[in-house]
Amino acid sequence: MIVFARVLADFSRLKRQKIWRVHILLALAVCGVTMAEPDVSVIIPVYNTPERFLKECLDSLINQTLKDIEIICVDDGSTDQCVWRVLQEYAQKDRRIKVIKHCQNAGIAAARNTGLAAARGKYFAFLDSDDYMHPDMLQILHTEIMRGDFDVAACNFCRPEENTNVEFPKISQYETKEILQAEELLFFGLVWNKLFRSASFKGKKFDPDLSGCDDSYFILCVYPLIRGSINVYATLYYWRKNANSESMKPISKEFAERAEKTIKKVIRLSISDDVKYAATSTIFAWLINGIRSEKVIELSVVLHALRIINMAYFNRLIMSKTSYFWYLGIQAYLIKTFLKNQLKRQVKKIQKKMGML
Repeated sequence: MIVFARVLADFSRLKRQKIWRVHILLALAVCGVTMAEPDVSVIIPVYNTPERFLKECLDSLINQTLKDIEIICVDDGSTDQCVWRVLQEYAQKDRRIKVIKHCQNAGIAAARNTGLAAARGKYFAFLDSDDYMHPDMLQILHTEIMRGDFDVAACNFCRPEENTNVEFPKISQYETKEILQAEELLFFGLVWNKLFRSASFKGKKFDPDLSGCDDSYFILCVYPLIRGSINVYATLYYWRKNANSESMKPISKEFAERAEKTIKKVIRLSISDDVKYAATSTIFAWLINGIRSEKVIELSVVLHALRIINMAYFNRLIMSKTSYFWYLGIQAYLIKTFLKNQLKRQVKKIQKKMGML
């Protein structure tokens, strides 16, 4: 890359000599950099990913049947030195891999934004660093998105069993369905099972303040720009259940706060009530399911959930689609959880005073 740096430093001189384009192209060729746009840019945010998972993730990309791709790995300030070593090792093996390093951890939304800013592909996709793709995923989605001139193509995903060898079934045929409205909601809240047309979403970014809900909000922000999308009914994305991943962490005060912020922002978007309901009810369901799965929950989490369900607009959306009994049931459950936690706290205080703890 030394030649490339020198050419950039002498850019103004070369421009005056009217031969700057030729020099730059020659320098890029020497460095192995091409000016041609790849078909697909794949963006991978990486943060302290276990070595085995990261290697499986990268292997699944370099073995894609669609070869004209660039792989942008954004190391989001990993403290595990193994991450940087693996990324450098793979970048040396495959020139399609580009590695960008954040000096400190900025969150998955910021890492995805860094990748988007660096992407040159006609289409872009996302891959989480502990997941992996079927070898034909990008080829199939690329074929389908071009066939109908769509803006988005999505596929099915599954959770692979832990501690098993990675084996991919042969996919000879599959069904597709054009999506026109807020159908199949699950696909609209995820970014990593999709291929996006770059030209249709220029300048769109993830909101770093909504980390954990940022992918859902991104999809909803680009939703009005989607002229057409297609679902491919084939399992092409493998979503690993990793205990260290953001999605597997216990429900925290911060996540509940971001869920509330996201729902408020979604309500303000210029999209139909049907889409708003589909999105907000799903985010709220994540929060409620998270609360139900925890043995002990922070009081602030319950309070955020209570505030959400009592937002006037959200309340109207919910009541238009569900029964009043459902609303009362959720309210009762949250209040009961709140009081139960208060009681536990008081008991602990008494036990502490009595020297029982």
